[in-house]
Amino acid sequence: MLIGSYLPYDPNHENITSILHIILSSLGALSLLIIIQILINRIILVDLIFYKKMTMIYRSLILMLGMFIIMFGSINSIVELFFTFTVLISLNEIEKYFK
Repeated sequence: MLIGSYLPYDPNHENITSILHIILSSLGALSLLIIIQILINRIILVDLIFYKKMTMIYRSLILMLGMFIIMFGSINSIVELFFTFTVLISLNEIEKYFK
């Protein structure tokens, strides 16, 4: 994600750096969501009730993220902020549980 953020973005997608910006940023975001899902799935071995709560919260946040993408038709700053919110809320809940 960090490399993708340094590459310039051109709305016309005329150069390779613009395409790389989109691909690298999207792959980083998707991999982060997959890692959080793996963390949540590991919780099932420890506490089933917390696993169900986290799964419900995480799926709701992912659903809202998908609805924002469909509603706006593209990824814009609101979707990126909500993605950050989704990641931070999920990781905060997992960290509070393991403290």
